[in-house]
Amino acid sequence: MVLVSGYFASDDPPSGLGESAVPLLPDTPQLGQNYPNPFNGATVITVHLATAASLQLQIVDVLGRAVYQETLEALPAGEHRFTWQGQNRLGKPVASGLYYYFLAGQDGRVTPAKKMLYIR
Repeated sequence: MVLVSGYFASDDPPSGLGESAVPLLPDTPQLGQNYPNPFNGATVITVHLATAASLQLQIVDVLGRAVYQETLEALPAGEHRFTWQGQNRLGKPVASGLYYYFLAGQDGRVTPAKKMLYIR
């Protein structure tokens, strides 16, 4: 059995019997690409957790200025979806443009940032 793209796979061709490909759970939070992208109005961001965690979802503009952040307290392991309405911390609509989003943990580690394009 070998590890291929996050899945266990057998060297033998599939027979319909025995082990099937089983996704590995990441040991760190994984951030999915937002959908739709580009977006107008709202977009959904997916987070995958192997274990329960408290995190912060942060959104910044191209200059690195904080636009929005949401504290995600005591999330259980699994997949979680969050909707961003294209608003800043004060609830006002943001300008059209490129934004980056990432997760920050209480331990100071952050996930690699992902890009999203907001079109008003």
